[in-house]
Amino acid sequence: MQLVVPVLAYRAISPVCGVPPAEFSAHLEALAQAGWRSVSVSELIDFLKSGKPIREKPYAITFDDTYLDNWVYALPVLRRSGVRAAFGCVSAYLHDEPPRPQATGDAASTLPSLPTSREAWDLALEEDDYSAFMSRDEVRALVSGEGHELLGHTHTLQLCFASTRPGAPSGDADPYIGVHGIFPDPEEDGLAYPVASAYACDGFWPGDALGDGLLRRTTAERIEFCTTEFALNRERILDAVGVEPRALVWPLGACDAASVQAASLAGFEAAFTNQSGQNRHGCDLFRLHRERVESGTPSGELVRRLERLVTPSLWQRIFA
Repeated sequence: MQLVVPVLAYRAISPVCGVPPAEFSAHLEALAQAGWRSVSVSELIDFLKSGKPIREKPYAITFDDTYLDNWVYALPVLRRSGVRAAFGCVSAYLHDEPPRPQATGDAASTLPSLPTSREAWDLALEEDDYSAFMSRDEVRALVSGEGHELLGHTHTLQLCFASTRPGAPSGDADPYIGVHGIFPDPEEDGLAYPVASAYACDGFWPGDALGDGLLRRTTAERIEFCTTEFALNRERILDAVGVEPRALVWPLGACDAASVQAASLAGFEAAFTNQSGQNRHGCDLFRLHRERVESGTPSGELVRRLERLVTPSLWQRIFA
């Protein structure tokens, strides 16, 4: 039976937003006790491409967005647990700031004040304040000092308008996170336009230099946009840490044939969605599956999710 490698997807690890640090620590401890062992994304890619041997009961762990809380709270837990991880980096938000204190015993009284994820995006998009994300020095220490990896997560993480017909956005996310860079006043006239990933939808963008009116991009325009964004993302990460990222995390977990083509042209070897599923040798490397982990997930349930994911179905056992 083919080996399946689950990939866990986290975002914020923080007392104010996302998965609490103690809960994250309990997750890693429960996985270790159940015999699961972490592998790097590079090891995962090598296995999926060539079937290169990999350790028993392997799993990989990823983080989206490189929030400061990943540095302050997640990294010390990973260090204590001996777990390697990969962090999706929005390269436009890399900035120059010395490494900030981490949640270790000797630094607890000097920890930086952390915003919520939404507040981090507001600061970045509305005030050009990227301090709620990791700095260049921090991601460099993450890679060279701790042995973790960076993943591409595009240069600017743009969204686009999916329709010119006003309507309530799907889900609970603010519809305008990620569109400020293309449309200065998205709430003009009080209209709410549905949004989508600018990397996976031809969508609608401002039709002229003043931002008045919306015009649909062509697929060719999007391929050009995506290739530029992905290549710049890899270039900025290489400049920051000395290593080019091999894999990309799709914004909103979404992609299509055009964006896959652009990612390959830019030099990426693989990419992660937000869809649950099995990663096996020979699978589609640009549509890899991840298991999203939300706050309140019991450790035992997380272990059971992985066990169910890798357990062959009756159909697979019959035709193995």
